[in-house]
Amino acid sequence: MIKLFNGINEVAMQRLTFGPNTYGDEENMDKYLMFLDMYTEAGGSSVDTARVYSGGQTEEAIGRWFKTRKNRDKIVLTTKGGHPPAGDMHKPRLDRENIFSDIKASLAALGTDYTDVYLLHRDCREMPVGEIVDTLDELVKTGLAKVCGVSNWRTDRIKEANEYAKQHSKARICVSQINYSLAETTPERLGDDTLVCMTDAEFNAYMEMKLPVMAFSSQAKGFFAKLAAGEDLKSKAIERFLTEENLKRFERVKEVAAQTGLSPSAVALSFLTCNPLPISAVFSCRTQEQMKDTLTAMNAKLDEKTVAYLEKG
Repeated sequence: MIKLFNGINEVAMQRLTFGPNTYGDEENMDKYLMFLDMYTEAGGSSVDTARVYSGGQTEEAIGRWFKTRKNRDKIVLTTKGGHPPAGDMHKPRLDRENIFSDIKASLAALGTDYTDVYLLHRDCREMPVGEIVDTLDELVKTGLAKVCGVSNWRTDRIKEANEYAKQHSKARICVSQINYSLAETTPERLGDDTLVCMTDAEFNAYMEMKLPVMAFSSQAKGFFAKLAAGEDLKSKAIERFLTEENLKRFERVKEVAAQTGLSPSAVALSFLTCNPLPISAVFSCRTQEQMKDTLTAMNAKLDEKTVAYLEKG
């Protein structure tokens, strides 16, 4: 488990978080609920979503799941708000009015009066970080969120935010969600310069701060699993992940898979979940087979030497 502590509240998050980010349409509702059930039946308890996913339908699907399964108190729920408007990723929505509007809409859709973790999408570096911290502190102290964090922020701004929080006795940022997987990529290859990807410098800063990370795109569009199965990569996976370095990492994934009996997908996830940095790998799936394969990483153990070998060789 990963402990998220903001100076006021503590939340324990699992190292494998289910993030059904494209779920919600009525036609596939039974399948979505089945995936959530499969995850929790395997011992999972951390679920990640956002107001912006599928126009709010994903939160509504999870809300229906909470209502029918009566399990809200057993789930560590993460949702997100403050996403820029469609068509203009550089237009910020991190003012108090928008943040409060988003979280209240999220809680209504989810059928709950609080979220365990609340994250803000994207930074606005022109906005004084203290204004954002003040709003997050208010969310915590009014009980709308137990702890807060950020998504796609750089570590220098997180440090600045937490220094402000310390000086003004505010709840601090205690988790960061960024693009991170064993298959490295960049915002340029992703086609979105508002995204933040893990780099050596960012990793070292997280280690210094001892700040937990939620890694999205943790399976890199199935990059390693599809290569291992001899399947053709889709165009997005090619654009984002097909590099000489990642092909070298694939060879090491195959080697570790043969040694451990884990699938290539589980090895790639275990690189994150067994990392010396506290990481929760956020994953999704489209088939039962993918879910079953992913869940084999739930209790997988890789030592620190193997984790380092997968990345650096």
